[in-house]
Amino acid sequence: MDISVLQEQKNILILHIKNTDPVTVNTLRRAMVAEVPTFAISQVRFIKNTSALFHEIIAHRLGLVPLTTPEEALLDTPQEVIISLNCEGPLTVYSSHLKTTDDSVKPAYSKIPLVTLLKDQELQFEAKVELGVGKKHIKHAPALVYYRGYPQFIIEKKTGVKAVVDTCPVVEKNNSLHVTDFLQWNEVHEKMCHENGIHIENSEKEFVMTIESWGNMSPKHIFAQALVALDKQLAHLYDDVKKT
Repeated sequence: MDISVLQEQKNILILHIKNTDPVTVNTLRRAMVAEVPTFAISQVRFIKNTSALFHEIIAHRLGLVPLTTPEEALLDTPQEVIISLNCEGPLTVYSSHLKTTDDSVKPAYSKIPLVTLLKDQELQFEAKVELGVGKKHIKHAPALVYYRGYPQFIIEKKTGVKAVVDTCPVVEKNNSLHVTDFLQWNEVHEKMCHENGIHIENSEKEFVMTIESWGNMSPKHIFAQALVALDKQLAHLYDDVKKT
């Protein structure tokens, strides 16, 4: 298997994976979504809540706020982290209002709206943070991960190449077409290619994988931690097979 980086932004990583198969690529995808540990709020103790929302609704929103997960937290047993809030209206409460006992574990984004407090309404709580994985609860999934076969262009009508190059994120090189921006490439462009006599086949041996982090950690860190998780699972499998 050969892996290279096609594009990279702050929270998005697009990989080109060659010499493999759909099963292996999907295993990587599932490992990133389900096996990489992240922090998330697990329990909320409400001290005062006179807002328009029930405790359960606010707790659900808090659980889905992505929290930064430092690398050292995955190496050692993490210390208990408490996130608290004490606000009075009129005020729109954002994730930036949350106070944490550990500055390395905090909301990944500051402008996530939680609740609007009217005049004289109050909200006060303490929330416990825990380390978990996506297979236990989706709030711990660190990213949206998806893949597709690498597009291979078959030019059936040479006259349609110029129209495709002018309107799609592709370039012509060595009598073939190549995607230049996979963040922009989508089904609309594929349809335009077909309409201009250019057939597209998605490879079964080459893949484009996109990792869109929710902000808990960088996409590269997510990918690396997924490999660590797979390595541990394979080691356990090897030990079990040896015992039989």
